[in-house]
Amino acid sequence: MKRVFDFITALFCLLILSPVLLVVTIMVKVKLGGSDFFFSS
Repeated sequence: MKRVFDFITALFCLLILSPVLLVVTIMVKVKLGGSDFFFSS
C-alpha cells in the first residue's frame, strides 16, 4: 500500500511541478539567450 501511495504522490508532484519548470526554462532562455540545458566545456 505504501508503494502505491508513494507512486501516486510522486506522480501528482511531477504533474504540479512540470509547468513551473517549463516556465522557468522558457524565462531563462528568453533572458539569457542560452541553451535549455547546461553543457560543460
